[in-house]
Amino acid sequence: MAETWLFPADLIQLKQESIRTYNELSATPTPERRAELDQRLFKLSVRIGEHPHWREHPHTPGARIALHRAAVAAPGGEPAVEKRVIGGRLTALPPGIGSEWQYPPATR
Repeated sequence: MAETWLFPADLIQLKQESIRTYNELSATPTPERRAELDQRLFKLSVRIGEHPHWREHPHTPGARIALHRAAVAAPGGEPAVEKRVIGGRLTALPPGIGSEWQYPPATR
């Protein structure tokens, strides 16, 4: 039986901000902006991990995935950039593309 997850709005908003920050980091910003974004992403991760919601609900991998999906699906959400190694290089795929990408690539 699938588990149903209900997350408070502020936790979903924190996750959305985390996804937007991650996406901006993937766009290879200037070194100064990158440092700022790294620090912001770290602080958001801590706030998400220490959110009061987790005191009464298990902070399992399944719960973290469900939170991510809820944040993407909620108003104001956006898919996260996905990174893959393609041709020996780490490549950032535009949001939404990674879920369609598969390895090995379809033969043509």
